[in-house]
Amino acid sequence: DQSSTSSAALYVTCRPDKPDNVPAAILSGTRGKPPPVLAARFENPTFPYEFELLIPQNLTPEGATVTSMDQSTSSTTTTSLSLVD
Repeated sequence: DQSSTSSAALYVTCRPDKPDNVPAAILSGTRGKPPPVLAARFENPTFPYEFELLIPQNLTPEGATVTSMDQSTSSTTTTSLSLVD
């Protein structure tokens, strides 16, 4: 079906590799899983697929808060990842 192919998308999110604030996570119901700090949508990917997540373009509101608090983070950081079918 052509209509399902034209609306296909790959959604990518990145989370910090550390547990969230456990007491706050229990109260909020997130189970300690930190919110994504980067997110992107890529339309009609074909695999293998390569992409980049850029700062500040792909920052989530939570990621923007973390970045503004961390003065050592460069605004030109690029993350690359190749996905293979």
